[in-house]
Amino acid sequence: MKPETTRNINDTPFSQHLYMAIELSNEKWKFWVHDRVWAGPRLRDLDARDLAGLVKEIRMAKERFGLPESAPVRSCYEAGRDGFWLHRYLQTQGVNNLIVDSASIEVNRRKRRAKTDRLDVGNC
Repeated sequence: MKPETTRNINDTPFSQHLYMAIELSNEKWKFWVHDRVWAGPRLRDLDARDLAGLVKEIRMAKERFGLPESAPVRSCYEAGRDGFWLHRYLQTQGVNNLIVDSASIEVNRRKRRAKTDRLDVGNC
């Protein structure tokens, strides 16, 4: 007889949050959601600025991960051409949003310099 392995929900730290990241561009938005516990991330493409589609995807993600409708959503995206209007909209939807400034992300300057040193400007 083989012993059966079971998963006890009490042994797993369970978070009642939905985590979301959005990559914004002019034509499409990439949308990732995850509950950090059970399954892999859910990845979807949305038409840019499709707010009804975004709200629908949040609702569907909560259903997929078995989260209650009232589960808090934590989100982040990089401020760029879309700026802060999306942040304000997400706040009206009850989403705890964080805006990332790409200039504040630490970059290894040596690698960056090595890349520019390889450019041969004389051939342009």
